[in-house]
Amino acid sequence: MLGAEDPRPTWGLNLFDLLVICEVLSNETEILDYCLRRIDGTYDTEEARVEGDERDFLVFYIAANLRFDGFTAMGALPTTGFRTELDPFYLNPLSGKRQRRVSRKYTPFWQQIIDFVKKHDPTYWPESVVGLLSLAEKEQTDFEEKLQKSDHDTVVGRRIDTRGWKESWWFGMVKTRKRDDPNRLSRVENVARRAFDKEGTDEGILIVVQGLKPVHALVLTRRENPSWL
Repeated sequence: MLGAEDPRPTWGLNLFDLLVICEVLSNETEILDYCLRRIDGTYDTEEARVEGDERDFLVFYIAANLRFDGFTAMGALPTTGFRTELDPFYLNPLSGKRQRRVSRKYTPFWQQIIDFVKKHDPTYWPESVVGLLSLAEKEQTDFEEKLQKSDHDTVVGRRIDTRGWKESWWFGMVKTRKRDDPNRLSRVENVARRAFDKEGTDEGILIVVQGLKPVHALVLTRRENPSWL
């Protein structure tokens, strides 16, 4: 998974933990996202050390996407015991109770955007979806509310730095009334490109919505090939 030029040590994972990861996470995008972010969780010299076993890390990913800003002053973030959140998934059926899965939280709007992007431009999947996976449910809601309050043809954007992928992202959305107006769409895309260049990020994506339904996506990159290949 790591290239020869990457100095980080290989992430060791036993088969049983791999089975748990594949059973608990909802889809292949989350599995790949977890694996790449998990590598940085193994090797941190400038940020806080994360302590715990693999299942603790997995629950930490589900709850906070392995983002531990604010804990660096502590020197370490103990996650030991987080794995008990997986008990209802594995133990409930043994006692005749309903199986309950702990999972990443996406608002209906955000899930719709993720699904649209995956189908719109498979060339850059899953890299084009990773920026979307970086935001917690509250951040998703805040972004949607900001979009709803914005004027039509006004790009709402933010920068996202993704751990593990070693990528920085610019992510933007814009509302439009006329989906099929090529001149209007071209102007919006040019605004997005300028915002992308101003942020100086590695990757970028613009989502055009009509009535809060995604109708167009523009993937921007400074790389000839996606960095995860």
